[in-house]
Amino acid sequence: MLQIGMTYPVGDIGLIMTLYKSKGLEFNDVLLYNFFEDSILDLSRWRIVLNGVEGQIHAPNFDRDEAQYAGVCSELKLLYVGITRARKNMWIVNKSDKSDPMHIFWTSQNQVQNCTPGTDVPHLAVSSTPKEWETFGRSLFSHKQYVHPSSTSFRLHMLRPRPKED
Repeated sequence: MLQIGMTYPVGDIGLIMTLYKSKGLEFNDVLLYNFFEDSILDLSRWRIVLNGVEGQIHAPNFDRDEAQYAGVCSELKLLYVGITRARKNMWIVNKSDKSDPMHIFWTSQNQVQNCTPGTDVPHLAVSSTPKEWETFGRSLFSHKQYVHPSSTSFRLHMLRPRPKED
C-alpha cells in the first residue's frame, strides 16, 4: 500500500504518488487508478452526484441529515485534486461499482470519452522504426542527455561512428 506523501519513480517514464503528494503539481498525462474502489464511501453515498443528472430518480436525499454530505464532499475534493493534475489526458481506471454514479454524471455532461478495454482505448504510444530510435538516440547523445538513451534501450554500439561506405 502506498503511504501518504510517498512517491515512487517508474524508470524515467513516470511517477506513482498519492493524491496528497500530487497537490500543486501538473503532468501531461495522469492515470487515476482505483480511486472509487479505495473510497471510504459506499455506493449509496456516491449516488448523491446523480442529483446533477436530469432524469435520475434514484439519488438519495440527505436533506434531513446534512452530515451525510461531509464524506461525499471530502471525496469529491480529493477527486478534484486528481483530475486537475492533468494538462492533456486524464485516464480513470476503476472496477468498482462505486464509480458508476460519477461515470453517469460525466457521461451526461459529455465530459468523458468512454473506452472499452481491448477495443477502442486510444494508444498512448506509437510504434517507431529502429532507424527512428537510432536518430533519436544520436540526438540525445549529441546534446549530452546521457540518462535518456539508457532508458530507451539503446546500446552503445549504436552510438559509435559508422565506417564510411565506398
